[in-house]
Amino acid sequence: TNPTLSPADLPALESGVTESGVKYDIVRYTNAPGDKVGFVEIAGKEDAVIVQMLAKKKSTGEVIMDTKTDGKGFLIKMGKKQMVQGLEDGIVGMKAGEQRRLLIPKGELTKPIEDDLE
Repeated sequence: TNPTLSPADLPALESGVTESGVKYDIVRYTNAPGDKVGFVEIAGKEDAVIVQMLAKKKSTGEVIMDTKTDGKGFLIKMGKKQMVQGLEDGIVGMKAGEQRRLLIPKGELTKPIEDDLE
């Protein structure tokens, strides 16, 4: 993996679609202990997880959330509706240290935001 590339530019190691329609590309796996900070090994629908993310509107590039600037990440209690449903759906099944690129289609999964999210 080239460390100078952003996750948006990395080639997909694996791709998939969640049951709700969120498309994802896995762009990085890690076995490094320092990269595996979290409460669980694989994120489930009711787990607490720490994520770093850059979320933006696909049509304009407007940043909705950027937790990567402080390097601390964001604690999400899954299933508690702390963020748009599509982000939670894209996180379920992620392994500690994994990086995913998500495309969340506009609609129920992005409410109250009226745009595709990436």
